[in-house]
Amino acid sequence: AKGLSAEPDNILLKVIRTLNAPLRKGAVELNPLFTPTNVIRDAMSALFREKVFPFGPDYMAGLWGAIRKNSLFSEASREGALLSGIVDTMKSPTVLSRPPLGAITVENVSDAAFLLPRLLVAVPRSISGINVIAERGVRLGTYRQLRRQGLPKLQAAVRARDVTVDFSKAGHTMRVVNQIIPFSNAALQGGALIARTIRDHPV
Repeated sequence: AKGLSAEPDNILLKVIRTLNAPLRKGAVELNPLFTPTNVIRDAMSALFREKVFPFGPDYMAGLWGAIRKNSLFSEASREGALLSGIVDTMKSPTVLSRPPLGAITVENVSDAAFLLPRLLVAVPRSISGINVIAERGVRLGTYRQLRRQGLPKLQAAVRARDVTVDFSKAGHTMRVVNQIIPFSNAALQGGALIARTIRDHPV
């Protein structure tokens, strides 16, 4: 049920969101220092919580899936494993939509001839796109590992969302507060994740 409740919206909140937009984008999507910090945090969280080793086979397969949008990406997306990144959540403050499904296909000679240019175009060039790939890659890697261990799709998807900070978690009140005070929910969810990690993995 995560992310299914409608986010409260009115003219005042729209004005506040517009005023906050430069801060949100500047701190995350347009901040080159956010990407390495985000990658390190997510990688360490995945290592501690699900033993997904940074740059291990599952981690790299997850990154490749996020770039290539292959069958792993499509399955995880259908199960809702990717509805939790901070950049994705910021794109649409009132609606959480699933990422587009499917890989780049090669169905004829023309598709094959232009495969490399299509792949280059498909790889995001912006900092925002790189952040999305990094966030999705960790979750995809976790999802892949859990599925290989025999977990059902839904259980693997929920644990993949919880392997790092799930920014889509919020009740009605926090959805309003988060629009007024940028990143308040991120701070709350980050603190809660650290507390759960210490409780579940004290060593």
